[in-house]
Amino acid sequence: MNQPSPTVTVTPRATICYLARDLQGFLEVCFAWKEKTPSAERRKLHWKWTTYGGKVETSDPTIDFAARRELYEESEVMAQPNQMQKMAIITYRREGVEDCECHIYIVRIPNAQPMPSREMTRPGWWKPTELPAPMIDGDPWVIETIFSGKKIEGVMVRDQNMKVILSETDLRIVDELSIP
Repeated sequence: MNQPSPTVTVTPRATICYLARDLQGFLEVCFAWKEKTPSAERRKLHWKWTTYGGKVETSDPTIDFAARRELYEESEVMAQPNQMQKMAIITYRREGVEDCECHIYIVRIPNAQPMPSREMTRPGWWKPTELPAPMIDGDPWVIETIFSGKKIEGVMVRDQNMKVILSETDLRIVDELSIP
């Protein structure tokens, strides 16, 4: 007798790329203004300073490839694998929205010149200690932590208004990421 196959739930994956450059001895990070697109509005990510990234597509051979593809699509900056350093794997959780496992990179490209796109406008450079506002709640802590050289794993839980729920959030500093 044939038994039905068990249902396997796969958490969607996404990437975030913090584009960085060293300018005359000072580290800078690029942020762009997230415009109101249907996807951004649904996820309440619009009209904030954020960085580049997006969904890992089934056609992407690797998560690293997806990160480079998203960076290029949104900024026209082409990253090479040796310019990318994975610094965090955070599962973002919010009521009513599917969990998303997010792979977060620092991408160091000395002469990067990001261009505006339909989704991401007004790219600019900031020091990691002097971030633009408004940003998505929780992002400044992640940025400060990874740019201090620490790696992060865990779960960040947000409410319907994208505010971090600290009592349900479980982020840890780790020596090595569990998924390289």
